[in-house]
Amino acid sequence: MVKSLVLHIGDPKTGTNAVQHVLGNHLYECEDKSLFFLPSRFAHELAEKLMQQNGNSDADISAYLRPFAERYNKSDADIGVISSDKFASSDPARLHALITGHFEVDEKDLKVVSYLRPHCDALTSRYAQQVKTGQFTGTLDQFYALRKASLNYTRRIRKWKNVFGDNHSFHLFSRDALEGGDIVVDFFKNALKLENVTLQESQLANQSPSVKELSVIRQYYLNVLGDHPGKIRKMQDYDKPWTKIDKYFLSKTQDVGEIERVTIHKKLWEKIQPRLAADARRVDKMLKTKDFFGAALERYEAKVVRKAQDLSMSANFSPEEERILQSLLLGIQELKNEADSNAKTQASNSEG
Repeated sequence: MVKSLVLHIGDPKTGTNAVQHVLGNHLYECEDKSLFFLPSRFAHELAEKLMQQNGNSDADISAYLRPFAERYNKSDADIGVISSDKFASSDPARLHALITGHFEVDEKDLKVVSYLRPHCDALTSRYAQQVKTGQFTGTLDQFYALRKASLNYTRRIRKWKNVFGDNHSFHLFSRDALEGGDIVVDFFKNALKLENVTLQESQLANQSPSVKELSVIRQYYLNVLGDHPGKIRKMQDYDKPWTKIDKYFLSKTQDVGEIERVTIHKKLWEKIQPRLAADARRVDKMLKTKDFFGAALERYEAKVVRKAQDLSMSANFSPEEERILQSLLLGIQELKNEADSNAKTQASNSEG
């Protein structure tokens, strides 16, 4: 029986993928404790099932959970870890009931770990990520309108604390606050409470794209899917072709001098600042983080840009550059369509 179980629930854009990469590929050596890490795909799928409002009854989710729980329950590791930043949007009471109903763990040994990013950084980084993955094609203002509840940290903290109590720990996500300025180091030392750990260097890095890069990526998805600015899509197979290119496209453009990143503009700032400031004060008081969130919000004001950034290609490239890029994007789309057609033909032939 695993001695304790840690649920690592994000937040989104707080290095969760980096932690999963190190755990999943066993890029660590621990002298004192043994770890049992359930696959990230299992955690992501479980979180997706919990978030889907229609379908996926507890019986359906239990059937999905059972084989993974059986593997876990046979282990004699010191610490089990289940990690997905998608859990942050799920119902904590339902998650608690399913975990305790299938995994052999004492209530006192079930821990939940969250990392929280300053409000404005959380908003802009999540927006950039969802544009990058094709889940959203609208403006930052439209994204905030859809996701503003996720920036109400006070309500979210209370909701999770009501279920897990003091077994839920909240950690600060910023370079200055993290142990050694590194999320993986911080997670092992401050979340898992492990001291004698050697970490191998990981090549995984979830790059933050520039406004120009986002404009190209966004256009690719507009070509493939059309524009639906009032909706955040679920990630599907449509993102895979760009993910392959994005791996190289972003990595080759990070060291070319000053890069314009997604930033809150003055009109949006004036609209959201009072709400965020009130939440920051409450969270700093609840978590006893001195003035971490409040000070971060005050510092951000100096970054605010005069007008909203435009992610259209015409706003970021000359007409000739736009023509060349659009030609390349349409070529990529055609290759994707051809590959999809060939895959369907092969599947049909194999079935026949």
